[in-house]
Amino acid sequence: KQSFRGEPLFSSAIYALTQSTRPVVHFIQGHGERSPGDFDRRTGYSRIAARLRDENLDVEVLNLGEAKSIPSRCALMIIAGPTQTFAPFEIALIRDYLDRKGRLLLLLDARSTTGLEPLLQEWGAVLGTDVVVDETRTLSGREIYITAYPPHPITEPLQNLASVLFLPRSIRPRPFTAGGDKPVVSALATCSPQGWAEFDPDDVSLHFDPQVDIPGPVPVAVAIERGPVPGVHVQIRPTRLVIIGDSVFASNGGLMGANADLLMTSVNWLLDRQELLAISPKTYESLRLVMDARQLRNLFWAVGVLLPGLV
Repeated sequence: KQSFRGEPLFSSAIYALTQSTRPVVHFIQGHGERSPGDFDRRTGYSRIAARLRDENLDVEVLNLGEAKSIPSRCALMIIAGPTQTFAPFEIALIRDYLDRKGRLLLLLDARSTTGLEPLLQEWGAVLGTDVVVDETRTLSGREIYITAYPPHPITEPLQNLASVLFLPRSIRPRPFTAGGDKPVVSALATCSPQGWAEFDPDDVSLHFDPQVDIPGPVPVAVAIERGPVPGVHVQIRPTRLVIIGDSVFASNGGLMGANADLLMTSVNWLLDRQELLAISPKTYESLRLVMDARQLRNLFWAVGVLLPGLV
């Protein structure tokens, strides 16, 4: 149940020695978000918080309603699974933080309204009031197995690895008019062309309705960057956001496959830690076989029919 972690540990230690301070990651609280101090085996975020600390990051919680401001030492803000609406002054604080070249990681579950939707539209992301389904990449119908990723620094280390999102929502780029310093929106994960964004998830027999639903591939995670005007070589720190349409995938009970790696590569990209954009070897505390329905059927025929038949 052990694995060799020498290379990532040495890299992390060397990187820490080159930094004068440890970056502070603030988990926003006060709206039903998931907490890094929650050790619940299913819903808690303690395991991913420990992973962040292992990567030489300080993890703190921040209640915007109590703090009334965002600390200057906040290197990254994480909003994970809010269930309540943000107050207008809290949204104003987040908007000001982004305008000051802030970094934000949003994990927003389907069928939840937070009040952040208009702000994210300003940054080029449209949050769907839907659930993305993909019958070719699921086992129970409640999850999507992501095995192919669009090209991006975040997803480059994830190729040939499978991550699992649970009932994710769509996050579609909003078209911008040409000119100006516009945010650049890049898809990080999508359903397959056979999947779709379902706008009636309560229907017991889900089916694609071309009059209402959106055909795949539909993005369920995006990265957003706004910085210097293209073609003008100026050293300006860009604003960066990553939005993922699910918060369950990073919970204690949802960490399977490459889920932790998807979150950590997102964090390292947001913090400009290109040196650490790599996958750490796994510690095999438990062995989980990540398979979709088609692979499970093939396994049944091979093990339950073919092999006994040969005997």
